[in-house]
Amino acid sequence: MRGFFLNEEIEKILKAGKIAKDVMEYGLSLMRPGVLLYEICTKIEKRIINNGGMPAFPVNISINNVAAHYTSPIGDNKRLAKGMLVKLDIGVHVDGYIADTARSIVVGGKMSEEQERLIRASEKALLAAEKKIRAGVRISNIGRVIEEAIKSEGFIPVYDLSGHTIQRYKIHGGLSIPNHGTPSLLSPKLKEGMLIAIEPFATTGKSGRIRENSHAYIFSIRTTNYNGPDKELVQELYNRFKTLPFASRWITWLKKRVVESKLNFLSKSGVLHRYPVLIDVDNGIVSQAENTYIVTRDGFIKVTNEDYVVLR
Repeated sequence: MRGFFLNEEIEKILKAGKIAKDVMEYGLSLMRPGVLLYEICTKIEKRIINNGGMPAFPVNISINNVAAHYTSPIGDNKRLAKGMLVKLDIGVHVDGYIADTARSIVVGGKMSEEQERLIRASEKALLAAEKKIRAGVRISNIGRVIEEAIKSEGFIPVYDLSGHTIQRYKIHGGLSIPNHGTPSLLSPKLKEGMLIAIEPFATTGKSGRIRENSHAYIFSIRTTNYNGPDKELVQELYNRFKTLPFASRWITWLKKRVVESKLNFLSKSGVLHRYPVLIDVDNGIVSQAENTYIVTRDGFIKVTNEDYVVLR
């Protein structure tokens, strides 16, 4: 296959995908009423490492109207409760080569009719997108079928969130894959060898828009060209995480009470990128489904090998 990656690099991507599939199944098994979110995050991340990978970003556990970017902060005491709709978003890397996957689940097992349709909408949209993946296809065509599939279940996509290309040590590789139709003549085409994550978000909200919460528990290095306060911390963060996102709770070598203040200062200084918790503006409930693919001439290789069964 001609493309962006050498064979040995593809092997690392596929290994990351295999680990991601295992830890997703494990993570979903932890979704029980009363369990601490902190416990789920740390157990999944530990399993990734034990299986020979590293977290490509902190485990995201986004509940109900929270669309994305919630990971347990330091001292998190939030627990799952029966009936919550949870998006579990997991990234794994092997030597910087990344696999990204997400599933939605209702805690306690019993879903309302609306929850079932909402989860079906994002899964159905992902399967519809898969039928379009191949070299030469315009990204607008993928967005169009995602939007159509979500609307067929009576919901709308989250317009502000999208899939993305992936590069080594870059979870967002520069090209977005929207979850809605866009002008086709302006749309780029998929190329053979691209590594892409497609992640439809469906919402019960009316606008399909999100807002940023004031809190952020995930950060990444924006630049290492910095000589101000805490420059040693910046270098340490880069040495450990490169350009990948990391959680404030991962900064275990500093006293807990100073971690958030230092990270917020470095964010305001432009050294770190801050990922605020994202919430549906209408407080709509959001579902998500995601897989990672290597684009081929006639289709794709499903990296995360996650077979979604559309709910009936």
